[in-house]
Amino acid sequence: MIDVVAWFTRENFDAHRKLDPHGLQPTFDDWLRDAQRGMEQLKRDGLAPETVVIDPADFAEWCGDTGRKVDGRARSAFAAFVFAKRSKN
Repeated sequence: MIDVVAWFTRENFDAHRKLDPHGLQPTFDDWLRDAQRGMEQLKRDGLAPETVVIDPADFAEWCGDTGRKVDGRARSAFAAFVFAKRSKN
């Protein structure tokens, strides 16, 4: 089973952190360490994680359009939305 995971780049992490300062680790390196551990756990659990790099501006716009609070749940939902959209193309 595929599990879609919102992913950041070193370049866009600070913009995401500004959107959700309390919901993300203080630094990209802290986030990356935790994210990699999470990915390994998903694999051990028998899932096939797929990362989706999310653009902070697109994410913020989508949250506004859908009336969602900018948080981890919204990031996960947006990543799944982007993944599904890409899969159709």
